[in-house]
Amino acid sequence: MGTELATFDYGDLAAPDATALEKHAKRIDDIQVKTRRIAAEAVIAVGKELKAAHERLAGKGREGLFRPWVQRCGFSHTSAYKAVAAYDTFGGEKCKSSLHLFDCNALYLLSAPSCPEDATAEAIQRAEKGERITHKVAKSLKEECGPAKEEEDDTTAGVFDPIEEAKGLWDYLHDVADRWPEDDRPIFVQTLNNLIKEFS
Repeated sequence: MGTELATFDYGDLAAPDATALEKHAKRIDDIQVKTRRIAAEAVIAVGKELKAAHERLAGKGREGLFRPWVQRCGFSHTSAYKAVAAYDTFGGEKCKSSLHLFDCNALYLLSAPSCPEDATAEAIQRAEKGERITHKVAKSLKEECGPAKEEEDDTTAGVFDPIEEAKGLWDYLHDVADRWPEDDRPIFVQTLNNLIKEFS
């Protein structure tokens, strides 16, 4: 199940105070719902624009300009590709009525190449029933469904694909970064730098 609101016992408070506090709580709930809706819709809208820009550059043989161009928009190329993947997975009419129930990190996780399609489909079904899909819920669904299925034939089975391996590594590192305590982020960055030096 998704994150549920805690209950509060107003029994020790005077009726006017209890009524006023509950009104404040409901207003805060409404604000949080609106904020999640705006954030999720922004991810999809940005992904749509990034995809259109990528296709325009690729169609003119200038795909190599996409990475430096997204920096002009304030994105790393990795974040840009994640937004495009989120748009491809959740954009359009796919889950328009329930998009506001998805946390942004859940959208990214469920649209990653490493996420099983069954996990994404289950998340959409749950959201359509009114469940909020947090990063924790999305991660749990991903783990329950197991690794993403790879389409292989006899000619490609077991062949090492450096591009696909790199994508998987990026997904893993972003998952770790999402869970890494913000105060200890310099340790994470230093660890990555040490690994880069080791393999350079």
